[in-house]
Amino acid sequence: MKRALLSVSLFALCFFAGQVLLSFGRADDAKAKKDSQKKSKDDDKSKDQKPESIKRSQTTVYAEVNGKISKVDDTILCLNGVLGRRATLEDIIIAEDVKVRMPAEREFDSKGKPKPFKPDPNDPDRKYGGVKGSKNDLREGQRVLVKLGKYKKNLVATIIVVLPEEKK
Repeated sequence: MKRALLSVSLFALCFFAGQVLLSFGRADDAKAKKDSQKKSKDDDKSKDQKPESIKRSQTTVYAEVNGKISKVDDTILCLNGVLGRRATLEDIIIAEDVKVRMPAEREFDSKGKPKPFKPDPNDPDRKYGGVKGSKNDLREGQRVLVKLGKYKKNLVATIIVVLPEEKK
């Protein structure tokens, strides 16, 4: 008898606690709907603005990808043929202090033979290969290796290495 009474009271307690928790959940859903409506209005305003400038130190390391530049702007980069596939990465933000490396120009000796490339020992970024470049050196159609970082769900290009053109 005591067990039956105890089990019925425990069942009733669980039932009422569940009802209370459901009412809190419904209230949270109503708040979320109001917030999402406000955010959608704010998103329309943010689409018109340029992306904020992001520094490399603000990002976390995410990935390294190969691809061909399909579109380049002062702040945005789009890649085609990522990892040898037809995949595309669009709207990659270029970091304010991005490191760009260009392939080195071939030098020839007096006999016309190419000299081996020797990186500048004072260049702190020589480990990436090539020579120092800038954002203005990036062109559509170039094959690049891009080191990506993440900042608030956005992909950010932190290092861009332009690969030398393949001989046909």
